[in-house]
Amino acid sequence: MLTPGSLVHLFANSVPMDFAKELKRVKGIYVQGKDMVYGGKYYDVLRDEAGEASITLLVPALLREQLRNGEVIELIGFLQKRVQAKGARIDLHLEISEIVGQAKGSFNEEELKAFEILQKKRDIGFMDVDGFIKKQILNDQKISIKILVGKTGIIHSDIKEQLKDAIGFYDIEFIGINLSNENEIIDALENTDADVIAIARGGGDRMEIFDKPNIAEAAIELDAYFITALGHAQDVPLLQKVADKAFTTPTAFGQHLVDLYNNTIQERSQSKAGMVEAAMKQVKPLFEKQIQNLTEQFANEKKLLEERLVMAQMVQPAKTNWVLIIGLMIVGLIAGFLIARLFG
Repeated sequence: MLTPGSLVHLFANSVPMDFAKELKRVKGIYVQGKDMVYGGKYYDVLRDEAGEASITLLVPALLREQLRNGEVIELIGFLQKRVQAKGARIDLHLEISEIVGQAKGSFNEEELKAFEILQKKRDIGFMDVDGFIKKQILNDQKISIKILVGKTGIIHSDIKEQLKDAIGFYDIEFIGINLSNENEIIDALENTDADVIAIARGGGDRMEIFDKPNIAEAAIELDAYFITALGHAQDVPLLQKVADKAFTTPTAFGQHLVDLYNNTIQERSQSKAGMVEAAMKQVKPLFEKQIQNLTEQFANEKKLLEERLVMAQMVQPAKTNWVLIIGLMIVGLIAGFLIARLFG
């Protein structure tokens, strides 16, 4: 029988030790971390030039003096594997043994900040929007959703049209702002109170506003669940990358809310039906036993009454014992009624 700890060590040991011990030549963007030393080394980051991948970089103090934040470096180092039992995590660190090349990177402060925000969001974690909405639906509790839209846009009508009958369950409010103004977007995010906050915009130009690190930073600081519905963007903007859930169009966002509501209601109905069926399976043997007992009791009472009727006729053959006959009929009616109720 495996345990969480044994699973972590099983995967940790799947990395060959020879591979980990070999020196590696690696190239990437150097991102400086906190100015704190642990065991004579700084914990910085080496970021992939072509994507969002990164690895923790262990930098000796003497070598760190040669590095500049945001520059492309080429280094020689070896991997270290750190097993974190709590949370079942396996971390790979790259420890520098030598710097073999440096080049001034074409990455400005804004791009570096964007990378730091992505790292921070990963550390915080992405919240389960769908799980929260389903829970509220199952508990018959309305969900407060506030959607930031452009002042002159018609996005709200597209979303409302998709919602149809489900709109009565969601408490939706559309807030018109200037989606081309960085400060206005940040102010709206920081001063909007709701269970779910969304930014919705159709296609068009000036989509680069959603790559601004300050807007993304405000979004990841929200206590609310955060959703983006930014239509027809060819590239995925930074704000969409840090959203708990993202849609390619506002229409898709509205349709998802409808589908989520309908599917949850259907699941609840099926769940209730299953519970009733399970309960009936448990109760049915008890009903059958009660019916058997009543049937036996009725048969005994009937036999007793019949015997008494025969005896009465032998004593007074000329008279009909209507009391016994009526009693027999009443017992039969009661037994039939009880059996019908139990089977019904």
